[in-house]
Amino acid sequence: NPYQIFDRRDTFTGTQQRKTYGFFSPYGVRGWYIMEENRIRNHQVKFRLSQEELDQLNKKILKSKLSKQDFFLKLIKEKEILVIEELPKLILELNRIGINLNQLTKKVNSKEKLGILKKIDLNRELKINSDALKSILNTIKDIFS
Repeated sequence: NPYQIFDRRDTFTGTQQRKTYGFFSPYGVRGWYIMEENRIRNHQVKFRLSQEELDQLNKKILKSKLSKQDFFLKLIKEKEILVIEELPKLILELNRIGINLNQLTKKVNSKEKLGILKKIDLNRELKINSDALKSILNTIKDIFS
C-alpha cells in the first residue's frame, strides 16, 4: 500500500495523536488524509552553530528563497544549491549593453552619412560592448562550472 494514514503531531507536547473520528488535513480541516509513504518525516535533526555560522546559514536560506526544511532537503537530494549573488548585477549590465547596442544600431541605420571619424567612434563603442559581453559570459561560465 503506497499510502499510510497521517498521524497529527501535537505541537505543544510533541506527542503523536490519532483521532478516532478522523484525521487532520494540512489545512486544519477534520477528515481523512492520506500521504505517500516516502513523504512521512518523523525524524528531527538538531545541531549547534556559532552566531557567525547561523548568520551565514540564514543568508543562504534567504537568498535561495526556500524554507529551512526545503533548503536542507534540496541540499541532501541535489547535493548543491546554487545561489548566484552577482545575478542582479549581471542582468543590469546586460541591460545597459543592450541599450548601448540599440543606440549604435540606430546611428548606423540612420539616413545620415557617417564620416570616417564617426565610424571609428562606432567601432570603438562596439569593441567596448563586445568586451563587456565576453566578460559577462566568462563570469556565467565560471559560476556554472
